[in-house]
Amino acid sequence: MDIKRIYNKILLFSEIRKGNQFDSGKFIVKQNIDRKRYNSIKYALFQDILALLKNNYEKHSDIALENKIVEFEILLTNGLFLKAIRKLKQIKKIAYQKCNFSVCIRVQRKAINYRLFIHDTNPSSLEQVSKELVEFHRLSDNLNGYVQLSDEVLNFHFSCLDKRATNTDAIVGYLEHKLLSSEDLALSVLAKYYFFRIKSLIYLGSNAFEKSKHFSLKALKYLTSNASVYRNDLWHYIKCKNNYLEASLSLRQTIPFEEMYPELQDISEKRIALNKRDTYVKAFTFQFLCNLKLRYLWLTKDTGTFLKEFESLKKSYNKHQGLIWPSFRVEILLGFARLKFLSGELNESNMYCNLILNEKASPSSLYITCGNLLRLMVNFDKNNHELIPHLISTSTYALKKRDRFFQLERTFINGLNRIKQYHKEERKIALFQELKIEMKKLLDSSGDPVLDDNIRISEWLEGKTKNTGLAE
Repeated sequence: MDIKRIYNKILLFSEIRKGNQFDSGKFIVKQNIDRKRYNSIKYALFQDILALLKNNYEKHSDIALENKIVEFEILLTNGLFLKAIRKLKQIKKIAYQKCNFSVCIRVQRKAINYRLFIHDTNPSSLEQVSKELVEFHRLSDNLNGYVQLSDEVLNFHFSCLDKRATNTDAIVGYLEHKLLSSEDLALSVLAKYYFFRIKSLIYLGSNAFEKSKHFSLKALKYLTSNASVYRNDLWHYIKCKNNYLEASLSLRQTIPFEEMYPELQDISEKRIALNKRDTYVKAFTFQFLCNLKLRYLWLTKDTGTFLKEFESLKKSYNKHQGLIWPSFRVEILLGFARLKFLSGELNESNMYCNLILNEKASPSSLYITCGNLLRLMVNFDKNNHELIPHLISTSTYALKKRDRFFQLERTFINGLNRIKQYHKEERKIALFQELKIEMKKLLDSSGDPVLDDNIRISEWLEGKTKNTGLAE
């Protein structure tokens, strides 16, 4: 036994576990070893950690189920048929509860190939076990159909979020999809959950927020009433509660957030506890919690809490941003930008507006639009007179390119373009007053306050009619 090697392996593990930036060169010098020996120790340590993790899993996890499948195949191939039959029944029961019908198909087909059914104490016919296999395929195809439709609607709904958008009618059209014609078409627990979830997403994307709340709760209640120890639904609970709170905040309702947000935090912590080493789980839960918190603080104008928590939120965002969904990333950046604007930290707000505009791949056109217009407001307040014509030009181009240059945006940008540096204060106030009246008419006639809710253009214009804040 190479005691020195074991000792170095322990030291290496100890250094890496500290979580700081590890310097392999310093470690090599300190332990007086060469690069080849270091690589050998590192590889051995990696294998030890991997072996430990492979045997350290939650008893109802997918890994546990996969290990049972391995045991089943070993029993089967070694002719231990009665034990294999017991293991097969156990696997199918667990997989069925998990709604993991592909596993049911896999083990059932293997059992048929080995003619295992004839060795049971109550033998089944080939016709019986074949029918069961067909049913597993039916359940699997049905669930996959709902999962695929859910993903499609989820991606599409991020590009709507505004009744003026040309694709709003298209997302409502998903309600005519054959899978959504009746909940009886959903053949399993998770399929029915997705049935309700898809409807909540459709209504969220089309700004029918009360209906979105209704179906989010239906999805949550259905899962809760059909819980299984074999199926971890925490992930789905998080999504349901997030959609419910998003819809509530869009309706300017704060009480649901105050009541349910602590529950969502608790669920998220449990999810992370079950997957301590999974960085994606941490990023996934952070994006929901951070976004909802920022929306609530914006709605309540609680800049005090925001400034207290900002550094922590920023640190977590920077840590997880590579794994955060692009649409959530843009919304979080908008949350930072508008709360910094509300707090009077204009340079910081401007920086986050620019980061929003760099997110060119994001489908969240509404938040890109908000970032463009907020940047104009920020720079008016910063008295960046020479830069404003350029910002107006680039914002106009960006919104036209995204097909988001609606009358509201056009009127706002053109109105700002009429206000020049050389105008006297009285003239500027008069032009802001004209723009405020024009914008109010458009907002009232549109019946959709979503743009104003997100960056409070009306409040900003109201302030400008009293005192432009622009230096002569």
